Amino acid sequence: MASGTEYERVFQTIEERSPDKAAVIRQYQRVARAFNEMLEAIDAKTDGAAWKKDGVGSCRVSPHLFETYLDGVVTGDIERLWDAKDADNPDLDESDNRRCQFHRIGTGCILGDLKSPRCLSHIDGNNVTEIETKLGTKLPEIKQPLLTIQLGGMDVTGEGCVLHPDLNDKLVEDTVQSATEFTAKVRELPTIS
Repeated sequence: MASGTEYERVFQTIEERSPDKAAVIRQYQRVARAFNEMLEAIDAKTDGAAWKKDGVGSCRVSPHLFETYLDGVVTGDIERLWDAKDADNPDLDESDNRRCQFHRIGTGCILGDLKSPRCLSHIDGNNVTEIETKLGTKLPEIKQPLLTIQLGGMDVTGEGCVLHPDLNDKLVEDTVQSATEFTAKVRELPTIS
């Protein structure tokens, strides 16, 4: 077993067991990372986000306990990676038990590029309205690309189910490009107050 973090050990186990599943997770992470950067840029330009008022915002419940829109061949693996990140980043401030187990006061969500589609798409509506009005364009779709990637380009027409993560390459590229372009537009805006 590899040395390093619990996250690294869990990911290595997934990769050894199924390189195709590891490839799907890497695609998911790439898109989630682009969305996360977009949402951080939005937060930097707005002041209406609930988490800025109380340090928690909408991160009240663990994604283990609600419909996350993790629904595909890597659901269990992504959840194991969540728990590994939790083990690698112990919560030193347990004074506020109203928040998600992955939310750290002063830091925010530790899941980063493994946030669920629901967590990523659950953004403060006031922030979205501010940004969309300023830019005159809609926020890129968040849930659907992540849902599609989780299917792993699965071919169910033959015998059994065969993963083909390469069938998602164009979707991943297009989605990352869309989120990156939106992020660049947001970063050019003055701070909205």
